[in-house]
Amino acid sequence: MSSYSGKRDIRSVIKAQGFDGLPKVVKKKDFDNAVKASGFIAQRTYTASSEKVLELYRKMLYNGEWYVDCTVGGAQYGQGMYCAADWDGNLSDGIKAEMKHYQELGAERAITEAKGDFVRGLKKKDFEKSSYLSGVPLSEQEISVFKKLKSDPNLSGYKLPNDEKAVWQGMIDSGKMGKLNLAYEDMTDDFSSSYKAASRTETITLDPSAKVVKYNDIVQMRDNEGKAYRDNQLSQYAASKGEGCEALFKIQTGQKVENSDFDKVLQWQATNPEEYQAAMSFVIEAQKKA
Repeated sequence: MSSYSGKRDIRSVIKAQGFDGLPKVVKKKDFDNAVKASGFIAQRTYTASSEKVLELYRKMLYNGEWYVDCTVGGAQYGQGMYCAADWDGNLSDGIKAEMKHYQELGAERAITEAKGDFVRGLKKKDFEKSSYLSGVPLSEQEISVFKKLKSDPNLSGYKLPNDEKAVWQGMIDSGKMGKLNLAYEDMTDDFSSSYKAASRTETITLDPSAKVVKYNDIVQMRDNEGKAYRDNQLSQYAASKGEGCEALFKIQTGQKVENSDFDKVLQWQATNPEEYQAAMSFVIEAQKKA
């Protein structure tokens, strides 16, 4: 196991822990045997705005870092390969319900992205097909300005460059803006009603060599590591400062103390107030690092 770099980056964490391998894709018979051996079965769903993008996600999942990085597919609670799981080896109704729930969440994100692509792809001829705009002359610049406003919910006509602002004002004065909005609403409603997000659900199990640890045990391991780190830092610091500092650290870290320890701290604080304050600051910093 290598050392953690200290960066808040999932890649350096999984590399230090040796978890940077790729998932193994197996035949159903081998998968079923693995489930029987471990008792563990889980599912994970991911969704995309199109089948093409979904296939890209699948390739990243099987061959890249996306399944722990989550920068592309998105993460709800944090980075990592999150799944709905069961230790009885059966895909429970609860797992299936969770997959449906995440498909719905993914579809909401996907349609937002897909609708943006749809709007950007609209042409003048698409608007001219609308009954609201029958016989209404439209210019490419007018359509460009209208699409620009619809593509950015934070953009208003008043924020446009002067030449585009003049086009926008002209559309309002002529009544074109209202008709364009009606045509746009019809087109986006038709798109939304016919749109179906692309979704895929992976079924997962654990290799027999996988180390499974209870959550409470992980918390205890983390706390023990943090305490050992902190105590080591304080011990090295106190060694160069003397008994007063050692007694202070015993009190601050909840160790068994005697009345004489308090006397040593009081005497040290009185004779070396600056050293005392520096030591208190060191305790706080060591606890933060731990």
